[in-house]
Amino acid sequence: SPRPLPTNPLPSPTGPLLAGFVASLPEKPAFPPAGADAFLRAIADDFHPDELPGVSIADLAFRAAELWSFAHAFAGPGPAIRVVPAIGHAAEDLGATLVEIVQPDAPFLVDSVMGDLVEAGASVLAMFHPVIETAAGPRSAIQVWVEQIGEERGPAIEAGLRARLADVRGAVA
Repeated sequence: SPRPLPTNPLPSPTGPLLAGFVASLPEKPAFPPAGADAFLRAIADDFHPDELPGVSIADLAFRAAELWSFAHAFAGPGPAIRVVPAIGHAAEDLGATLVEIVQPDAPFLVDSVMGDLVEAGASVLAMFHPVIETAAGPRSAIQVWVEQIGEERGPAIEAGLRARLADVRGAVA
């Protein structure tokens, strides 16, 4: 008989993920901000602990809050990109690098980003792609966890992504 599919360890964006997310936001709101449930649902649906061993729910919530804040600080038409070490909620090194991209939502973004990272030799561990509704419209927030790449490779990866995403914008337009 077929084996049952494994269940996601985060059945809903409530509980520890939501609590850690709200606690990690710099503005420390009393309640989750509007749209946070859908944002966290997208992350929870794509989280597989075996892809990110050693990353706790508290770490995931902290990184989600950092991505949320990055996305809400973005106002431009082009992509905002950062390549940073994955630091956990207690300021510990999580042994990975984060590639984060925020831009107006459009088709082909995930495939383009993932293809560019693979071409750059980055070893992808996990990827999250929530879309955030902002006053300026829907923002695609992509967070890719890759094996540590070192600070010296970050600028080249960022430049490659900028070029690829410019091509995507041109093709979509």
